[in-house]
Amino acid sequence: MDSVKTTYPEMEEFLNQLKRRAGPRYRTAPWLLSDFDDPVWNIRSDREFSIDWRVHVGDGGLLTAMHHETLWRAFRSWMIVQTHVDVTGGKVADAEVERRALQRAIYCIDYFLLNAEALQISAFGLDALTVNNFRSMYASIISSRFVTSGIYNWSARLTAYLRDVVKSVPQKDLAIALDNYPILGSDIPDIADRFLDLSDDEIVLCRAALHLKGLYKENKSANDYRYAPDCLGISRAIFPNTLWGFRLYHTKPTELFLSPGHRVLTEYPRAPVTVNGNDDISTPMGRIRLNAYLQTIVSLNLLRTDDIPVLNVKASDLKNVRQASEGACEGRYISVPIDVTVDAFRKSVEFALQYGEAIVDSYLAVAKAVLENGQDGMTYAVLNDITPLITNDAKSLGISRWSIEQSVDGQGFFQTSFSKEDYYTGLRSNVGLYECIRVLYGAVEIVVGSLMARRQGELEDLKPFSCFDVTRTWLVFRNRKSGYKGKREQEARPIPPLAVRLISMIERLQSGLVEMGAISTMSELFNVPKLSGTIQLTKKQHMTYNESLDYFCDWAQTALDENGKRFYIRQHQLRRFFAMVFFWGGGFGGIDTLRWFLGHTNCEHLWHYITESIPGETLRSVAAEWVAYGVKHATKEGEMLSAELSEHFGTSNFSVIEDHALEMYLEDLIDEGRLIVEPLFLDNGNRYRIAVVLKPRETRI
Repeated sequence: MDSVKTTYPEMEEFLNQLKRRAGPRYRTAPWLLSDFDDPVWNIRSDREFSIDWRVHVGDGGLLTAMHHETLWRAFRSWMIVQTHVDVTGGKVADAEVERRALQRAIYCIDYFLLNAEALQISAFGLDALTVNNFRSMYASIISSRFVTSGIYNWSARLTAYLRDVVKSVPQKDLAIALDNYPILGSDIPDIADRFLDLSDDEIVLCRAALHLKGLYKENKSANDYRYAPDCLGISRAIFPNTLWGFRLYHTKPTELFLSPGHRVLTEYPRAPVTVNGNDDISTPMGRIRLNAYLQTIVSLNLLRTDDIPVLNVKASDLKNVRQASEGACEGRYISVPIDVTVDAFRKSVEFALQYGEAIVDSYLAVAKAVLENGQDGMTYAVLNDITPLITNDAKSLGISRWSIEQSVDGQGFFQTSFSKEDYYTGLRSNVGLYECIRVLYGAVEIVVGSLMARRQGELEDLKPFSCFDVTRTWLVFRNRKSGYKGKREQEARPIPPLAVRLISMIERLQSGLVEMGAISTMSELFNVPKLSGTIQLTKKQHMTYNESLDYFCDWAQTALDENGKRFYIRQHQLRRFFAMVFFWGGGFGGIDTLRWFLGHTNCEHLWHYITESIPGETLRSVAAEWVAYGVKHATKEGEMLSAELSEHFGTSNFSVIEDHALEMYLEDLIDEGRLIVEPLFLDNGNRYRIAVVLKPRETRI
């Protein structure tokens, strides 16, 4: 190995890691710009950041102190191990993947620092930890898909911190603040919408205490609360002796916000998107990240080769914890009912085709007037009558001013006393141009997301005028599943003319802003215009994409589930749309309209298109869902499967079986090859029906 010479620095650096040499093995890394013994590490991966090791270990002094040398060396080497060939097996990771591996190690180190006193690592280091300690650690980490909850326990720590802050403020000062600022005691959300374990009275006192401590920040955005707690400043006080806890984006408790704007919450609570409520902080971590953290913990064993004393913890030692988490985090997506999805699709198409061009024309006219008048961003649109700039078609839709929340007398935005009911009445009356833009973007997302069946990230990355081939009949995108060093393959899929037409509207909006000089370059396709401030588009954000879907769902009044929660559609649910409509169209649903959506005339060709566009896992899930519907509604599918299902579930009353349990079992039967659910094409492929066959257990395929 020592004889290897190369003119490629990256390869030589990689080969150097493979060399066996005397002395410590885990002291250097390509991403580490500092010396191993520096108290502050400067790191450069896909981004640059620093780690300050000068933190307290419980009450045992600084981690960098001489008596903590072994513990500090263990933490530093543990970080280096994450990207070392001894862990990667010689694979060269993308810089972003590399940084995430480092961050996992940092989070784990923070776990030890936060629990230093209980684990007694200040006195005994990592060598004294037991298998049970590591099981508890692993259970905490993977208990939530958010590290702020699983590792940093943000909600409980913030609750305790707020109670301490209240105790530190004289009661008379709290009383004076509440008398002088009535908003401190108003707009307390329902218990179901709270993040913290605080009573109504405690919430009011915490607000007053935070105000007196200067821990509120004014939010100038007109579509949010006017005052928000300074969670960054608060997290510095709660996590001073961590490497990363004070840098994380921690959930901001809505019960601490003051003076609400119009749209902090959706009109209705959200219907869950997975069986176990994937959008909840208590949802366990997904399997991929669960595996990654398991590897991070087990990689501690390698430190023993550098004579660092640590417990030889094995993956098998954490088996029970892992199995419990895997059982809880199946994360099975709940489909939006087929009739809800089709209705949303229909309303999206109608709204976008009838009013999309008029909305874009009106917005560009307003933006041009704002620039010509030289006023501060959208202030012009708020303070002036913009109806002369709005097209007749837009006026017929109902648009009469820039925003719903804009005061009728032109005095600015409402900050208080603007009820949710008023807002959503205005939304569906199409009063505000801005809100109509958001509904339009949501409608386009529904249509494109339904017809293309792509991952949301792939749609978020699309750029205007470069997302089509030269014929504008193929959508060109970067596959989110990366290859060597994170390189993402460019792919193309045929796109129906309807989707091309709607995307072209948004392209025209962006090109119009570039032509008038409002923005300098094109940004991602689904970046939306801002409500207030300068004429700009939002930065690429997963949240913004979903917000547009929420605008549309509230405007279209998508249905509520049996618990009174609205189906707020998400892209991972729309990926199933093709297959859902195909299965229902060939069976008892009678919804045979997908060919019209896509412009296909031959059912068999359409099925080939679906199987090429939709992952097999999703197809199996949709097929199982379709069969489950038949079972629940006493169709011939239910009659054929009755003996099998009765034996498995111990009942012939299938209506009492939970939908997800029934679907999961049917999907298992499909995976085993016993249950076959496939289209049977008739009349040279112009017609079809869904054939269902159950093979006996003795049959092997």
